Amino acid sequence: MQLVFFDRKWFITSQGDNITFTASATLDGNILMYGTTGTDFVKFYANSTTGIDWELETALWPMGDPIRDKQALKVGIEATLGTGFASLQAYIDSENQQSPAIDFANTVFWVNNLGTVIPWVNNSSEQIGWTGQGGSVTSGYFLYKSDAKMYGKYLGLTVTGNTTPFTINGFQLEHELRARF
Repeated sequence: MQLVFFDRKWFITSQGDNITFTASATLDGNILMYGTTGTDFVKFYANSTTGIDWELETALWPMGDPIRDKQALKVGIEATLGTGFASLQAYIDSENQQSPAIDFANTVFWVNNLGTVIPWVNNSSEQIGWTGQGGSVTSGYFLYKSDAKMYGKYLGLTVTGNTTPFTINGFQLEHELRARF
């Protein structure tokens, strides 16, 4: 497990291996991390094509008024993907509970009245995907958005997924202020 301090914030990462020793090296102005299991030499964060499991949890935000209830209405996640598909699950957190999972993906599914996904197949019998972003399915900027249902004095987000390297640019949470106390 690595504790990383970046942009005045702490992050916890893991390579998933039984790393016993680590060292850093600077190459062309970039700091690179290496480690060993005792028999293997591993470059950290080097694989940009295999998706990794990750979890991000924000603080619980008072949203300017800690004594008023807030009701979450919409949630948005802005992300820039490197390569590959992204599949994210977001949860709205409060001081007392967590919402059911909200699924996000950068593909569009066609669904019939029974809720069954309708597959689209090309002339090679391969299933094809659709995207709501101007032609680029697997890279670039995406705004994932959905309705949200959660309430509490404090609201936050937990986001999990399995993706190739990406950047989360921001979170959006539309809410209404409700009763005091």
